[in-house]
Amino acid sequence: MKAAVLHDYNQPLELEDRPQPEITSPNQVRVKIEAAGVCSTDLHAIEGLMGPAGMDVPRVLGHENGGRVDAVGDLVTSVKVGDPVLIYPPHSCGVCVNCRRGRDMHCEHHQFTGLTLDGGFTEYLVVGEREIVPLPPGVDPVEVAPHSDAGITAYHAVKKVAHLMLPGSTTVVLGAGGVGHIGLQLARELGSGTVIVVDPHPDRRKLAEQLGADWAVDSEGVEDAVWELSQGHGADLVLDFVGTDQTHADGLAMLGLQGTYSMIGFGGTITIPSVALVSQEQCLVANLVGSWRRPIRSRTSTRCSGGCARATSPAAPCSSPTPTAPPRQARWMRVVEVTELGGPEVLKVAERPEPEPGPGQVGVRVRAANVNPTDLGARAPGGRAVPDPPFVLGWDLAGEVAVAGEGVGEFAPGDRVVGMIQWYEQKGTVGAYAESVAVDAEWLVPLPDGLSFVDGCTVPLNAVTAHEGLGLLDLPEPTTLLVTGASGAVGGFAVQLAVAAGHHVIALAGRGDEEWPRELGAAEVLPRDTDLGSIERVPAVFDAVPLHEPVFAAVQDGGAIVSTRRPPEADPERRIRQESFLIHPDREALREQVEAAAVGDLRTRVDRVLPLDEAAEAHRLVEAGGLHGKVVLAA
Repeated sequence: MKAAVLHDYNQPLELEDRPQPEITSPNQVRVKIEAAGVCSTDLHAIEGLMGPAGMDVPRVLGHENGGRVDAVGDLVTSVKVGDPVLIYPPHSCGVCVNCRRGRDMHCEHHQFTGLTLDGGFTEYLVVGEREIVPLPPGVDPVEVAPHSDAGITAYHAVKKVAHLMLPGSTTVVLGAGGVGHIGLQLARELGSGTVIVVDPHPDRRKLAEQLGADWAVDSEGVEDAVWELSQGHGADLVLDFVGTDQTHADGLAMLGLQGTYSMIGFGGTITIPSVALVSQEQCLVANLVGSWRRPIRSRTSTRCSGGCARATSPAAPCSSPTPTAPPRQARWMRVVEVTELGGPEVLKVAERPEPEPGPGQVGVRVRAANVNPTDLGARAPGGRAVPDPPFVLGWDLAGEVAVAGEGVGEFAPGDRVVGMIQWYEQKGTVGAYAESVAVDAEWLVPLPDGLSFVDGCTVPLNAVTAHEGLGLLDLPEPTTLLVTGASGAVGGFAVQLAVAAGHHVIALAGRGDEEWPRELGAAEVLPRDTDLGSIERVPAVFDAVPLHEPVFAAVQDGGAIVSTRRPPEADPERRIRQESFLIHPDREALREQVEAAAVGDLRTRVDRVLPLDEAAEAHRLVEAGGLHGKVVLAA
């Protein structure tokens, strides 16, 4: 048979012929290797770092092995020839104290496949029945071979600290590689709270987001990022799947009060004064490979990405397709509920089951939600008819597709999207003030890479409202148009769209904020308290505030006024055409405005970004006024 052999440290593996191993004990099993994972430990072994674990050379590496039973000893009862199996790397006696406690990896007679014994970078391998893990029907050994080490190591580490991942906690996963991306999924399955993944590779960060990370950030400047995302509390738990000097330093620096730093990856050196740990009551935890069968068998449904080599060509990377993600299990998410009609204080953070998308719907992980004035009216007594509390506010959102429902072909997990919930139509059953939503696919459009989640979520309701209002004015050839509220979101978009259409725009702006509409192309800018009866009358008015009666003085007889709320009737003798409207879904208009914003043809601005649980403060700020841009909630 062929085998890839390490003869000397820091040298390439050599492919050579070796005799096929024979069964020499009645409790042994011979496995035809179909896949062997390539692990960082293999690289450490080549570098000569595994001597303390008992390794010497020559050695056939490979401890993440899967295949099918080729032969069995006379006393073997758990498998038969042809069965798909994984090989658990630690060899254990089964009778020492640690083995009897289920701690096979600490057996007093410990051996380890691929380190102290020859491993799976070969075509056949003989091991004891105790090291064989039968796979469930339909599970391909090629797709799950890395679980025999990477999977159970991640499970062992996460299970040990799962009790620390409480609602409201922050867990940081350092590294979304072979072990880390499995650890991320387990953190989501076994724990609660926010999960932040740190990785320098964009493709791994994208994978992490697809697998459920709340945030996936670059390793550059990560300490500050974690403290900011945790609202100044730091990480309650750090799972370090890398284990370099840099990740040790970063992980400890981001650790909060009574935090736990758990090491899975290794290779670096930890240096920290003991007083720093004691004064903060912080803990350090180390992890070896996980134990025996139950964790392996229970985790073979967890998604594993990459890292395999087929035994039919030991030096070649695995070309098998990436397994599809398992069915999502019910998870809880945070929302902001209106608990009763009233002021900002009625907005409370609550937990709800994460919604599952129905046919034609998309599950979206919300990254940013826009706070609109209509949200304030919906939670206030005496406003437009709304459902009985509790309900969730929010029209505008930007985020990533978590799962696409039946019949949705245009979006896939990981896609960046932006959209607008038809909030009144939905009677408050779904709102953007949430960590996740399930919405109709037709409410969403792709969010281009040139537009951030925060900026993108300010576009839908406001820009489409401006587009629809200008359409109702039905202006002929370029003319003069007065836009009220021009320093606000709807008014600002209306100014830009009107200027792009060739109109002469007079902008009525908030005092002290006149420069913004001027930057947007307005030909004239007036303070909001201007007496509109003193200006030359114009053919048309887009009353975005709306001001209602005061604008009557500014429009010509026979002119037109479009308002975002129903106005009082003007003098019939003046023949003023009056239109009012509530926005209607217009997906193509939304797509057009989003694409224009992405390339800089349509500008937006954000005054500040607050975390989701500060929605009440966001409403206070919007009510108080004086903002120069939108307030956005980061979920």
